[in-house]
Amino acid sequence: MNKKIQVYTTIALCLFYALLAPILFPTLVVFWILLGVLILLSLLAKNWVDMILLFLIAGNVFLHQLMYPNLDDTRHIVQATAFTAFTFLQITLVIGPLTRINKRFAPLFRHRRHVGVASFLLAFIHANFVIAKYYEFNPELIYSLSANYFGSTALIILSALAFTSTNYFQTKLPTKYYNLIHTGLLLFYIAYTLGLSALGILNLETFHYVIFTGFIIFWVLIAPWSLPAKLFLRVNAWKQLHYLVYLAYLSVIFHAWKGYFVLQPTSMQTTFWVTIIAVVSVHTYGWLLRLKKRNASNSQSQQVNSQ
Repeated sequence: MNKKIQVYTTIALCLFYALLAPILFPTLVVFWILLGVLILLSLLAKNWVDMILLFLIAGNVFLHQLMYPNLDDTRHIVQATAFTAFTFLQITLVIGPLTRINKRFAPLFRHRRHVGVASFLLAFIHANFVIAKYYEFNPELIYSLSANYFGSTALIILSALAFTSTNYFQTKLPTKYYNLIHTGLLLFYIAYTLGLSALGILNLETFHYVIFTGFIIFWVLIAPWSLPAKLFLRVNAWKQLHYLVYLAYLSVIFHAWKGYFVLQPTSMQTTFWVTIIAVVSVHTYGWLLRLKKRNASNSQSQQVNSQ
């Protein structure tokens, strides 16, 4: 089987499952059947990256069943997909910095988008199960918790990043279209937040609006037509859009903490924050190395020009 066909088939099956399974067949048996089909497709296409990711998902679900045997099928699917999506998102974030820290990680770099799309698909399955089974599609119930608003913020951003993760979008789409995507997504996010607030469905506190404002400022600053256009001779518009992953990560942290981990034992809370600190530390060190390399390159250029 052609890898491209296998990848797009996998994405399509996951999207159909996310949309239909919570209503029509919300059982673990169907979830395991889906995983089995996807593993078989990846085996036929010899797509070992997909196979590894699928086995990690399967292992997470199986472990969750062993640790919490008294939970129902929906709870297993919701929590296992959430944990795995969060893990994959963190892996996506650290792959880039790790390649700068040690060249041995360089082969992982070309799989970063792959892991990111897997994170989105798992998050989409998680969200649809939660909305259908726990909130019965009732907006007032969904947004009664601020954690769900931040979860939806992450999902909006991740959906845009997943959609633009193909080779065509990365290499061939002109900057003017990225200007439209970046601006359109920002306007949608603003309208989404303020619209729900105006309707009385979403009741955010002052602190939440401060975060919302900070998100908008960051969104504007990284836009291809904004600060990058003034700082760089050439702007990678695809990369500027994908810097929104940082907002998605912050949103997921808030969503996961307020919606789940704050009620869990200290051991789980500690593990949650340790992983976040590790990701931030690796990312910070990677950025410092990048800055150091750029400064060294600029210094060499100045020396050459002065001779």
